[in-house]
This record gives sequence, C-alpha cells and structure tokens, in this order.
Amino acid sequence: MSFLSFTLVLGIGLLFWLYFHFEWQQRRTLQSVNGLVIAYSLEHQDNNPLKPRTSVAQGLIRGQEAPELILPDLMGKMFDLRELHGKKVLLIFFNPDCGFCNQMAVRLASPNWMTSNGDLVPVIVSTGNLEYNKTWFQRHSISVQVVVQKVFEVGKLYKAIGTPTGYLVDEHGKIASPLAVGAEEVFSLARLNSIPNESNTKKIIVPHHETMQNIARPLSESKLLRNGLPPGSEAPDFCLPLVEGGQWCLNQYRGQQVLLVFSDPQCGPCNQLLPQLEEFHRRAPSAQILIISRGNEAENKRKVSENGLTIPVVLQRQWEISRLYGMFATPIGYMVNEQGIITFGVAIGIDAVLALCHHFDKGK
Repeated sequence: MSFLSFTLVLGIGLLFWLYFHFEWQQRRTLQSVNGLVIAYSLEHQDNNPLKPRTSVAQGLIRGQEAPELILPDLMGKMFDLRELHGKKVLLIFFNPDCGFCNQMAVRLASPNWMTSNGDLVPVIVSTGNLEYNKTWFQRHSISVQVVVQKVFEVGKLYKAIGTPTGYLVDEHGKIASPLAVGAEEVFSLARLNSIPNESNTKKIIVPHHETMQNIARPLSESKLLRNGLPPGSEAPDFCLPLVEGGQWCLNQYRGQQVLLVFSDPQCGPCNQLLPQLEEFHRRAPSAQILIISRGNEAENKRKVSENGLTIPVVLQRQWEISRLYGMFATPIGYMVNEQGIITFGVAIGIDAVLALCHHFDKGK
C-alpha cells in the first residue's frame, strides 16, 4: 500500500471514529433528560452541595402565552405551533429512548386513545436524531403530528423538566392546563371533554388508576397531590414485599432517620442513581435507606444484582405508594426523621436525592 493510500484510509477511519464518538456523546446527553427524569437545575438555588435541593414540577402558568415552537416534522418540513391557532392542542414532550415513553407507544398507536376529544389536536415534541425518530414512529405505527427537537431546547422553554410530560394549549395559543408529569397524567389530559377555562370550575386530571370519574368540579375540591408532601408532614406508613423475599414496613425505622427513594427499573436516571446510593451506603452502613421501586419483579431483581445492592428494595404494584407521597415520578426522595416526620420537601432528580444523603453525616 502506498503512503497516499495509507493516509487516505487512516483519514477515513478517523472521520468514522469522530462521527460515532459524537453520536455516543449526544446519546449520553439525551439520557440526562430521558424518562421521568425530573432532574433539572434550579435557577434560584445556591450551590452549597450539602444543602438538599428540593423542587416541584411547577411548569408554565395557566393562561400564559405558549412559547414559540418551530421545529421540523418527520419529513423535514418546518412546523409552527401558531399554525394551529383556532384549535385546541395536546402538546406531549417525548423521547423514543425513554422507557416510560416506550410504554406509551401501543396506546398512542391506537385510534381510540382520544375518542372523547375529536376537536383536540395532539402534537408530539420528540427528541434526538430526525431519521431515528422517523424510523421509530413508523415502526410503532404512530400517525399523529410529530416534530423533533435536537436535545431539549424547546422542552426547557416549556419547563417540561423531562419526558413524558404535556400541556393543553387553547385555541388562542395559551397554556390551558398544569404541566402533566408522567404517561398517565398525559393520557388524562387527552381524556378531558374540554379544556379548562379561567373560571374556578376546572376539569380534574385523574390518572387511570383513580376510581373518580372525569367530571367538572371546583379545583379546590381535588384531593390528588402532585407536588409532593411538604416538610412537617407525617410520612404515610406502608408495608411492601421485598424484592429478595419477605416484607418490609416503614414503621420498622421508627427511632431512626431513613431516606426513602422512589425508583423504577425503566427510568434511566434511576439506574444512574442506584450505584451512587449503594456507594454511599457502603461508606456509611448505619445510614438507613429504603428504595421503593415498581414494575416487574424479575426486572427489579436483575437491577439489584447488577448494582450489587445491599440497600433493601421493596415493590409497589403501580403508583399506590407514590400517590400517598404526592408525586408520580422517579427518581425522587424524602428524608423521614426518627418520629416519622418528613423533614424536607421532595427531592427531585439524582443530585437532589444524593444531597439528602449528607444529612446522615450530620446525624440529623
């Protein structure tokens, strides 16, 4: 082989390496906003790593003008949300690499998932590579309007904080609902018979596992918490099966401080958090931590084995314990004191949960 040919082959190889390295880095960036990520930096919080960073999913204010949304659709044609002025819109922030979003695929492909809202136009704002999204949505036979953002630039404008999340947008282009966090909350938006107006009579957004009907009533009557329990609340007691067998109850920690961490094996950030929690637990074995996971038992056992967890892991069937604690999201955490009282607001995301661990070091 001549020197020129060798140089050409080497150059092509280098270009391929740079391309795949870039794609890998981009995928890692996307993972940081995937799933029910709910992990974002708070603009008004100090940088003290020992201070627990707590937050709730505030979202945009109802009645606020929807931020500009101009993105390519799956065919590469530019879509502008303003084109739908005069129509009601269900806006869904989505990512095909998000486990929770993948669980939505079958229902999104069904022609009946919005039967009660013939006048409501769904728009999915997906994330990542355009061709990858085109292939993914075609494979799952999802035929609604889909547009694609590169990372999460539009999601940030909408304070969407992760995927899947969503809003109702009224015919005047204004935000018409609170931010829906999680697949069931998003589907609940689609089941509404009408978009709430500015009067005090609101449509209650109820997950599918609730026994309540979708009826209009004053918002003040809703008893469904979504922003987590406040500090000073008594931690709701529960008894759940351990992944490794047996049963575990919260009241077994009475007289000790315990960190409750809500997790899910389908949640990317949760899987990043688990080994870090285990590392902390091995450094401070007296620190009591309990992981409340959900989903398939075999899948949870695999996660326990992969991460070598010595922290006890219990399983809720769906969201029944999450509901008691006022937030349908993962990863989140609560610090519960020796008297069974929640000492800080809900910690949302990897950094906020890990920040709570520092309070074991203080002995309080």
